[in-house]
Amino acid sequence: MGGSALAAVRKASRMEHIPTELQTVSQQFYAAVNEGVMYGDASAMLALWSERDDSSYCDPSGHVQLGRQALVDYWNHAALLNSAEPGSISATAEILAVQASAEMVSMIVREHIQLREQRQIIRRQALATNVYRYEDQQWRMVHRHTSTPMEEE
Repeated sequence: MGGSALAAVRKASRMEHIPTELQTVSQQFYAAVNEGVMYGDASAMLALWSERDDSSYCDPSGHVQLGRQALVDYWNHAALLNSAEPGSISATAEILAVQASAEMVSMIVREHIQLREQRQIIRRQALATNVYRYEDQQWRMVHRHTSTPMEEE
């Protein structure tokens, strides 16, 4: 079996063991990035984050956003920056590991990022940890830590 076929089998076998509900939570985050923030609208992204003030985000530049208002400011600013060239960045994620309890989920993901610059597509990858808490009958993001994107392997 070739390397890419073996990787696809490994990926599929990992996904089988992740409950559909948790896969959906992760997909919602990346949909909010690709269909919202990258087009100038942070509302779907902000709806995914906890309303509580104990949330945090360490962004790819190493800046830490602490608390709900800091996250609102961060994502609104990101949406504003991306509104100038909508859709020039897109991201997908491959779930590498999940740890879950009834109230908390932690996911390690490999993000595949495409940047459109002029007529070129530049591919990058980053690692991220996304942490969700079950509150008010839904999963809400409470923490995210992202590495600086590097050339895709």
